[in-house]
Amino acid sequence: MTCPECLQLVPTGQRLWPATRWDPAIHRYIPKRLCLRCLTKNDPRPKFIPPARTLYRLQGSMVPTAKLNESLVRQMRQLKGTMSQRQIAARFQVNISTVNGILSGRKWNHVL
Repeated sequence: MTCPECLQLVPTGQRLWPATRWDPAIHRYIPKRLCLRCLTKNDPRPKFIPPARTLYRLQGSMVPTAKLNESLVRQMRQLKGTMSQRQIAARFQVNISTVNGILSGRKWNHVL
């Protein structure tokens, strides 16, 4: 695989990144797939570095989109025998499958 701008061979394991370049002949931006070197060349923005694999996963309330936190999960587990899963889901405003996963130990299993 070669980069269409620098015509260099892209090493195995690397990829071509989507980008647009101005074509003065047709006065339009045209989509291209460029190597990382060409993508960041002459770019006033900060250098783009592709994300490395994370060494850990965010869990529980550390996830930015989490609707629950650890104390709410503990409260759900305490209500396990007294309320139905549908009632627990309505009370905490989450999906029934989320409640089922929490109560069965598939989700939020890091919370004791």
